[in-house]
Amino acid sequence: MINANYLQAFTRSIEDAQQTPALLQRWVDRAKELERELSWRVLSLSRFIDELPDSSYESYADALVSALEDFAHYAKREDINDLESKVKEFAAKLETRNYGEKARAVRTAFDKVA
Repeated sequence: MINANYLQAFTRSIEDAQQTPALLQRWVDRAKELERELSWRVLSLSRFIDELPDSSYESYADALVSALEDFAHYAKREDINDLESKVKEFAAKLETRNYGEKARAVRTAFDKVA
């Protein structure tokens, strides 16, 4: 899988160019759209927290924080309200599994969106 940091840096370098051909601009727009879709898919997993294996909680917390940071740029109030209880529930589950630092990171990222 491609490293998202490299892809974002590449996309940004195209955007920062003084002249960008229409073809590249369409590519950048589509890349951003795919990033938003991937973030939304990570966020939507919060609705199925009980289905996640315990072994994936820590890595899902990292992915969720990243998705929430991205989501903050285009979030709608109804989407935020819909996610709130599940994100808080997941943070509580992290706490009970001794992932207090991850729980705080999830809460902090959500608070920035809300």
